Amino acid sequence: MSALAPSRATRWVVSIVVIAFFAIPLLATFLYTIKMPDCSYSLKRWASLADPAMAATLKPIWTGLGNSLVLAAVTVAIVLLVLAPTMILVNLRFAKLKPVFEFVALLPISIPAIVLVVGLAPIYLQIGRTFGTGTWTLAFAYGITVLPFAYRSIKAAMDAVDLRTLAEAARS
Repeated sequence: MSALAPSRATRWVVSIVVIAFFAIPLLATFLYTIKMPDCSYSLKRWASLADPAMAATLKPIWTGLGNSLVLAAVTVAIVLLVLAPTMILVNLRFAKLKPVFEFVALLPISIPAIVLVVGLAPIYLQIGRTFGTGTWTLAFAYGITVLPFAYRSIKAAMDAVDLRTLAEAARS
């Protein structure tokens, strides 16, 4: 083992602290959902999720969950279908634009959220008039917000492989 590496005991302590950091809130949330008003514990609330009699009461929850999943899928699709091909094109054809592209891609992380909201408000007026005001239209704003994070992860993956060789192999 290296002299700089932490000892086995240190690794165990750090692992236990990290696991506790994530497990305690999850466990507390689960216990909150199964605790009844009379301080007993029951899974009735969880069973009621599948109860047809509760369907009308739970409809907003299922609608919200569905909207969240659609929003996540559309955001991922926008980022992957727009950002990844653009990054490949910039890396292969326009190498001089790499610093400018990186600056523009990382800009949303340095701009305060309120400035993004004020800037996106007029755009969303037009999007609402043109495409409607469905939940999925929020994915455009999410795409801009996650752009810096997606850029970094895609860039790390692209730096790990030789893009030029892969592009030449794809052409042959």
